[in-house]
Amino acid sequence: MELAIYPYGNKDGAFSASGDSGLIIADGKGRIVGHLTGQADSTDVTYATPFYWLLDERIKEHLPNAYLYPVTA
Repeated sequence: MELAIYPYGNKDGAFSASGDSGLIIADGKGRIVGHLTGQADSTDVTYATPFYWLLDERIKEHLPNAYLYPVTA
């Protein structure tokens, strides 16, 4: 389960650089989107694991009461 993140335009560089693996990616509102896993060697494509999947499929297995965002009624 991976997200592919492409440069915004033809003149933009890669989204990530060497050594960025493991970083958390947030959207413009500060919400966690993914966990950066790597970059393709021959392209500017960056890959990230969606955080909702990590939370639901991996984290909650060990911490069943963990929530990413506050629960609202």
